[in-house]
Amino acid sequence: MRMIVISQSTDLNRLRKTLFTGAGDTSAALERVKALNPHVDLRHVAAGTVLLLPDSPSVSATHTSSIGGDAFAEFAADVTSGLKDAAERVRAGAERAAADRNAVAAVLRIAAVKRIVGSDATLTKQLDTATAASPASRRRRGKRPPRSRR
Repeated sequence: MRMIVISQSTDLNRLRKTLFTGAGDTSAALERVKALNPHVDLRHVAAGTVLLLPDSPSVSATHTSSIGGDAFAEFAADVTSGLKDAAERVRAGAERAAADRNAVAAVLRIAAVKRIVGSDATLTKQLDTATAASPASRRRRGKRPPRSRR
């Protein structure tokens, strides 16, 4: 058995050109690929998708890896690296958001800004709503922020 990690979004026609060698009939091998990957819509394959492929003379060895040997370890290392990179991006984003909140809080402590906000009921209400929705405010009240839905 072989596998391939799709590096960029593709479709069935491009997959057929990439995965199969020769000009012969590839329909049997393609049916086997479909059977090995029932979770994948081969008409629209997203980048990062891992496809299992049959050991077949018509399957190109150039773009695929054998599952035996070090292929799984390499795949696991790629996944681990990707997760570490994602965690770093989330951490950096959280730091930027905290810095933005601190900057806004500093501006709101300026006397002139306090006077302007205090003189406008709509602005006061908007600021109160934003403050109540902030993560720091929720922590003070003992509430967790809502989870995003995907």
